Amino acid sequence: MDEFDETLYLERGENLFEIHISKVIFSSGAMHAFGDDEPATFCTYAFYDFELQITPVVYGRTPSYNFTSQYLVKADDCFLHYIEQNSITLEVHHAYGIDYETVAACQLKFHEILDNNGKIYSTANLIGN
Repeated sequence: MDEFDETLYLERGENLFEIHISKVIFSSGAMHAFGDDEPATFCTYAFYDFELQITPVVYGRTPSYNFTSQYLVKADDCFLHYIEQNSITLEVHHAYGIDYETVAACQLKFHEILDNNGKIYSTANLIGN
């Protein structure tokens, strides 16, 4: 892996918010629905007022996306209200060449981050379409 400079200089009132998508474990039912032993999948999600994020396409029953998105945010009342009251939809898509199908989704909530020293770790159950 190429080395990169992780130094980030924040202005007063700015914070770095990160979302990391580690992996998905597909059930045997999901694998049967794919009809493929090595399905090509990727995830998408949109956070706050930032653009849609797309993980790399990964193959297999337990795809490890290992994808982190970073957001430079101001922790103002509007952002804190968003974190407290809203969730984002994480969708998993099955890729077919240049096309894809959304196969599952879940809601990710961030309100606990305000009470846990700025970090939360969670697992979410995806619901198939």
